[in-house]
Amino acid sequence: MTRHAWIPLASLSLFLAACGGGADPGGFGESTGASGSDIKSCASGQTVEGIDVSKWDGTVNWKSVKAAGKAFAFIRVSDGVNSPDGTFATNWKNAKAAGIYRGVYQYFEPSQDPTAQAKLLLNALGSDLGELPAVIDVETTDGESASTIRSRVNTWSSVVAKGTGRTPIVYVSPGFWPSVGGTKESDNLWVANWGVSCPTMPSAWSSWVFWQYSDTGSVSGISGQVDLNRFNGSLADLAAFANGGGAGGGSSSGGGSSAGSTSSSSSGGSGSSGGGCGGPVPAGSIARSDVISNAEQWVTAKLPYCQSANGEPDADPSCSSTCERTSNPEWDPYRSDCSGFVSWAWQLSAPGLVTDEFAPFSTSASSTIQCMDLKAGDAANRNSVGHIVLFKQWVTPGQEAVFIEEPGCSASQPYAHEFTSSVTCSGSDIDIAYEGETFTAIRYNHIVDDPCGGGSSSGGSSGSSSGSGSGGQACSNDGQCNPGTDGSGLICVSHHCVPGCNANWECPGVTTCVGGQCQ
Repeated sequence: MTRHAWIPLASLSLFLAACGGGADPGGFGESTGASGSDIKSCASGQTVEGIDVSKWDGTVNWKSVKAAGKAFAFIRVSDGVNSPDGTFATNWKNAKAAGIYRGVYQYFEPSQDPTAQAKLLLNALGSDLGELPAVIDVETTDGESASTIRSRVNTWSSVVAKGTGRTPIVYVSPGFWPSVGGTKESDNLWVANWGVSCPTMPSAWSSWVFWQYSDTGSVSGISGQVDLNRFNGSLADLAAFANGGGAGGGSSSGGGSSAGSTSSSSSGGSGSSGGGCGGPVPAGSIARSDVISNAEQWVTAKLPYCQSANGEPDADPSCSSTCERTSNPEWDPYRSDCSGFVSWAWQLSAPGLVTDEFAPFSTSASSTIQCMDLKAGDAANRNSVGHIVLFKQWVTPGQEAVFIEEPGCSASQPYAHEFTSSVTCSGSDIDIAYEGETFTAIRYNHIVDDPCGGGSSSGGSSGSSSGSGSGGQACSNDGQCNPGTDGSGLICVSHHCVPGCNANWECPGVTTCVGGQCQ
């Protein structure tokens, strides 16, 4: 991967580099040597080992990575807007299951729309934000001026900060940073400097939080060379930096063991796990991130619309004579129509309910909620019956949202796919412009927020936030909060305003800074 320097942005001016692991065709080839500042900074004490990966690292055995003593990982979601990493969803899910602290990073293309790049990242995360702040990897000028790059990086940072409730990190090398003329915007630096005993700091910094010290590492569970990183602190320090404690455990710098437990509520899809974050999901329930993970399996497979089980005669002969889909023994018994899709995502019994067996028509499995209370893994059922879609996340609460659906066979995309649409909320009603219909917001009776807090981050006004930040005044529709009274300001998390750490990740007058929030 190309190097990255990461700095949680407070005033949102960023810095450059890249992650990914292995060969990265078309990369900038940024320098990791010294430039602008010859100050070297060694670790202040204990360190914790980690890695960063992209699609170039191929299939990763995350349990082996964990066993090799790697406690954290930064995982690439895309190169700009045109090249999403096809391995991201799998890596994101499996790293969590292995008990590894995760942070998402994106290779930033300065010539592309920064808002579109940020939304791609947020859409890929859905309800599971990971434990570490998101990272912007800026290591190419892409022919743009320094002032344009800084402006577009700031735009990206603002969108991601609103969408995650956390100040992003920037990854940069001392050899590349001077080319964008950036100044220090945060005390949290991820510096890329290889083959040295202590890294050289980019100008304006005197210490680092993460250090990418090699791009030729060897780690069990990954074939080929991989980027190696260190966290400047103990495992307990990493847990405090992570979002509410995240994964992992133990006391060694290698990362210790995972304490998460798992329970599955039915035969279908992903079992709901605690991931070592805050305890297991109750038996018979499903975590929001697992609902989205189940849905995205169908999106990845592009399962076509069909009203019968796989291999059976189609109950709607106008679509096909026989249901022929990508086979999976877990989803094969489900109908791949809209209601079968939601049933699969919620892990209801196969072949699934039909639309009039969901709320508001029936409350046996689900209940009506307020539109503004929608959170990842909830659904919207058409008021005129006949169609249901899964809710993934808000883009702008009450105005624009991301959904996942299995449309009819006559649709332009007659297979499971995501779409983003403007919406209008009125009580429990949600008008979805993309569908041209009014739906009712509903919630599965046994869905729960993720133990790590990720399941509630993109939800509506009644959701609980990660850590202890639930409650408080509601954010405005554009995700804004009034200034706080403790000197640190307020940030929008789960559609509620909670105290946010200041630029130095401090919380004047409160307690301590955990995962970007004052707790």
